[in-house]
Amino acid sequence: MDKIVYIGVGLLIILIGIYLAFPIPEAQPEMCVLDEDCILFGETGDCNCGCYLQSEVPTEAGGECFCQAPTSCECIDGKCEGIFLSISSFEECSKHYPVMESYPEQCSTGDRTFTRNIIDPYNTEYIIEEQSILLEDGYSEMEQAPGSASKLITQMLGEPVYGDVNNDGIDDIVLVLTQQGGGSGTFFYLALITDETQTKLAGDRIIVQDITMGDNFVEMMALDRELNEPMTAEPSVPKIVRIEL
Repeated sequence: MDKIVYIGVGLLIILIGIYLAFPIPEAQPEMCVLDEDCILFGETGDCNCGCYLQSEVPTEAGGECFCQAPTSCECIDGKCEGIFLSISSFEECSKHYPVMESYPEQCSTGDRTFTRNIIDPYNTEYIIEEQSILLEDGYSEMEQAPGSASKLITQMLGEPVYGDVNNDGIDDIVLVLTQQGGGSGTFFYLALITDETQTKLAGDRIIVQDITMGDNFVEMMALDRELNEPMTAEPSVPKIVRIEL
């Protein structure tokens, strides 16, 4: 009996020695490893890279990977990418967090909830120079006068920009419209959609550079010409067009 006890104690001492020499590593939290595959096409189609599935649907069946810590990592095209951004709209939130089943759709970062603006900027009405313009798929063509062959063409330039300008939790939309009539001019308008739609003339044949959304205002940075320059001159004078709420 004593012999068995000695053997047991000896084995225990050996196991303790092995543990001290080769400790079991502690489980590490999932981290963002850049360029590592973040979609694992296994039996469950799981995600890694600090990301998780939006639902129980595996990735190979249409499930989408979302990041647990979007200030440090997200899954883009199946690869882990580091991100450093401040989410300020539903559009941005929906890229990193699940969208709630509500109407209008909502998305929460935990600290703030954003609501999708249900207005479609490509198919809505704008008032330009006191005239109603209804876009369809971002385009409108109207007669300058009844029976006139001359057309007034209004269309959206580029993509709309989304953000919560008036801090009501609902996405506001900023875009640029161009308008051409019977002459050679192409007039640019800055448009803002909140709970109402506003437009402001930006200039004729200018070059749009950037759009900024701030606290109760939007700004468009552009290049224009000096007052005495001909319209054939290349725009080179910085200009800011601003709409305030």
